Amino acid sequence: MRATRLRRVLGTLCVVLLGAGSIGRAAADAPLRAVEDAKGLFTISVPPDWMVGSSPFSEGFLGGLRKGRLSDSVLSAMAVNGPDNTGGTPFLALAALDLPAPISPEAFGRRAAPKLPTGFTLTQEGQAKIAGREAYFMYFAADFGSGSPSFYGVLAFFTVGKTGFAVGGATINDPEHIQKDFTAISKILESFRPSPKLGGPSRPLKAAVSGD
Repeated sequence: MRATRLRRVLGTLCVVLLGAGSIGRAAADAPLRAVEDAKGLFTISVPPDWMVGSSPFSEGFLGGLRKGRLSDSVLSAMAVNGPDNTGGTPFLALAALDLPAPISPEAFGRRAAPKLPTGFTLTQEGQAKIAGREAYFMYFAADFGSGSPSFYGVLAFFTVGKTGFAVGGATINDPEHIQKDFTAISKILESFRPSPKLGGPSRPLKAAVSGD
């Protein structure tokens, strides 16, 4: 039963996040607005009911990066959150990290991915193209027990020259939330645009977090 449910959820995620024709007409017609991180390193476009700002969920992801092996390399970060109708706000958090040299998205992802704590299960990982760029992704489930909602999420990693981008997004782990929220997350990911100034010599920048 659990395995069947996991396959169904994972199948939904694969179609929504990686399939080019997965976005429904209503979602595709919704207007998007562009937002930029505090350092001007990247922009994304979000649906009108998604807001820039921190949440306990996005801070969990960004906090893992700040405490991880590349904590000193975080240049800038930003989080966006969907509407909170059920107490489980969907989110997408992005961070730009300074790299000593250009590396592949997979190498960056394996190095930058936060260590999954107790309650997290890695369900799939691999390579994909997101926003027209080579990327490395990881799907995970999070179940904390004690009546807490179960979450399903994705980690994605891009590299542009000597800058790496780590992305984490999640929502409630049921087909209805996944279908709705990962459609929005997919649209946001596909709108990702790094700054044209990236790809040259790496310059140290003071870390900044948008929406705090």
